[in-house]
Parts: sequence; structure tokens; C-alpha cells
Amino acid sequence: MKSNILEILKIPEVSTKRHYWIIRTNGGIYYQDFILHEYISISWDYITLNILNNENEDAIKRLIGMYAGNLNEEIDLDDEETDGSSKGKVTAIYNKIHRFVFEISRGDIVLIPSSNSDFITIAEVTGDVYENPNYVETRLLKDPDSETVPCPYYKRRKIRTLKTI
Repeated sequence: MKSNILEILKIPEVSTKRHYWIIRTNGGIYYQDFILHEYISISWDYITLNILNNENEDAIKRLIGMYAGNLNEEIDLDDEETDGSSKGKVTAIYNKIHRFVFEISRGDIVLIPSSNSDFITIAEVTGDVYENPNYVETRLLKDPDSETVPCPYYKRRKIRTLKTI
């Protein structure tokens, strides 16, 4: 019966060995861009791939603390991710960046919610992490009249949409 339901609903069967992630879209602002251009992205651009690959955790956390404090950065964190302290917030940011860069893998499944989670796109990660600091410029040059808001975040991964519900 289980396989019949999957077939009827046209839901692809996925391995239980894959990891599953939720990638937020800044309240839905970047949802269309992520889906239309087949990528996911994460903020905190001042922590580059070069820094992540060449600095230790403490140095990166100091950098996060310095930048987040100087920018009076709004931090979108779940309650269970932080103890409410400045140090807890820095650790939560570090963990999010670290997971996006080092733990998400090709073949993993990501759930991407739209505004109010009206739609949720299920996608497969198809590429390694990369940086694209010129994305917004390039996107606006290609399609200056687009109503899609291009995501300015540098750190990205390619995806392939499996299903939107």
C-alpha cells in the first residue's frame, strides 16, 4: 500500500541515508529566485569560504561577533539554537554557516518554504558550495524587469527541484 500511495502522489522515493535540511528564504523574499534559478544560499557574507577553510572555529567566532555587533545584525534563530546571550548568538550563526558549507552534501534533500509556507519545495542538492558575489548584478543585467527579488548572499549550492507542495 505504501508504494502505491507514493506512485499515486508521484512522490519520488528517497534514501533514508540522505540528510534533510530546511533552508529558509528570508520570509519568502528569495523563494522564487531560489526555485527559478535552482540554488540555495546563506547569509553572513563576511565569513567567506576562504576564511572557513583556513581559520579555526574560535577565530571565525570572533569575526562573527565583531561583524554582527558592528552591524547590529538581526539574527534569525530558533529559540533552541541560542541561550539568548551574545556568545550563544555567535555560536548559532557559526553552526548555521558550518552546516551549510561542510555538512550539506550532494544528494541531500532540502525543504524550501515560501512566504507563510504557502508552498514548500522539495529539492535535491546537486552541487558543492561556491561563492557568487556578482549574482545580483548579473541577474539584473540579464532581466532588469524581473519581479523576482535576487538573493544577494554569496555562499550557494545548486539544487534540482523534485516537487512543490
